[in-house]
Amino acid sequence: METLKKILTISFKEIHKDLNISPDFIASIHEEKNSWSFISKFAQFIEGFFTRILVQHLNEDKTYRTVSNLPQIVRLNLAFELNLITEEQKFLFLTIAEIRNDYIHNISNVAVSLSGYLKTLKANRLNEIYKRFKDFTLGEDVDTKEKFVDDCVNSIFTACTLEIARINGNILGTIAKAKHEQRRAKNAMRLLPEIAEGAMFIEDGWMVHDYITQARDVLNKAGVYKTKFIKPPEST
Repeated sequence: METLKKILTISFKEIHKDLNISPDFIASIHEEKNSWSFISKFAQFIEGFFTRILVQHLNEDKTYRTVSNLPQIVRLNLAFELNLITEEQKFLFLTIAEIRNDYIHNISNVAVSLSGYLKTLKANRLNEIYKRFKDFTLGEDVDTKEKFVDDCVNSIFTACTLEIARINGNILGTIAKAKHEQRRAKNAMRLLPEIAEGAMFIEDGWMVHDYITQARDVLNKAGVYKTKFIKPPEST
């Protein structure tokens, strides 16, 4: 677990920075001795993370206030519909919000461990929670509902942080691809003439199409038209 926390501290560096929290925040959550504090801080961290990736995906910082004020279920549904997370991941993180809401909002649970809280749940609810977690990485030798309950802090922390790391990696790749496509489009625009004065969008679209067709014919005749770049050989 100590190795995992060190890796997360490094890989979550930008997340910590964007959320304006200390670089060791994710590691310190796991070190919380009080389950009340652990689940409260962990749920807040997850909510902050989903606010961050939604704003990044929308590519509009002005949406931050609105997205941050959404209920977590709405953020998760939106992330799922935008293909940022799978349905299994959606229910994984929804469970954290549900546990926080039920566990934290009952003041009598302040001295009850998270494991103790889970043991008070009805069998069908506990089965549902374990079902949502069991296909994710839960930790060494955690392969039954009973082991999950007994080691729930480690299991919940491990499953959620590893999925956050996976989601974040996918998001960064998508953002990098989108930025590269924007750069390509911007450079391509440099080759197009300006829009004709008074032309409507549909008219401009036709003129752009004709211009590209003519330019391609000219390049073909000159023998310099490329359908795909060929990567230059690496120097030895």
